Amino acid sequence: MITRKKKEEIFEKMTETWKEAKSLVFYNYSSMNDESLTDFRKIVNNADCSAYVTKNTLFRKTAQNAGIEFDKVLEKVIFTGMTGVVYSNTDPLLAPKLVKDFTKGKKTPTIKGGFFEGKLLSKEQVITLASVPPREVLLGQVAFCLNGPMRNMAIVLNNTMTKLCWALNALKDQKQSES
Repeated sequence: MITRKKKEEIFEKMTETWKEAKSLVFYNYSSMNDESLTDFRKIVNNADCSAYVTKNTLFRKTAQNAGIEFDKVLEKVIFTGMTGVVYSNTDPLLAPKLVKDFTKGKKTPTIKGGFFEGKLLSKEQVITLASVPPREVLLGQVAFCLNGPMRNMAIVLNNTMTKLCWALNALKDQKQSES
């Protein structure tokens, strides 16, 4: 049996999770067997994420303790049935990608929703968040977009200089043929 002190420690840890985690993904694990649950936990731990399972009322109470208010409709969808959570304190896209990749092609676990930047997210929003490319790819895309106008300007200026050289060369040829 868990002592009151241990319960308070768990409560404080979960409250800190709400405050410090970059994103949280809630999933339904009800029809997962022991083998797939063990595989899932190994993948989560190897990816520098954390996961735990607790009662839905404890999820709600710790969120309230952290000063977070929810959309009541999403709250009812997410915090019903058997709910587990995966979160990362480093990368906001890591937990959604991890859960999405694990559930791809499988019936379980199923994504229920998530929490990102102070808001509850629906299942579809979590999947959209998981499809955002990594930071390095996004920076490359921004650099390419910023480089585009400069590249186009260089091409235009180069074409103008080339046409001027052709015109001067044609003028030189015309003067030589006249003399």
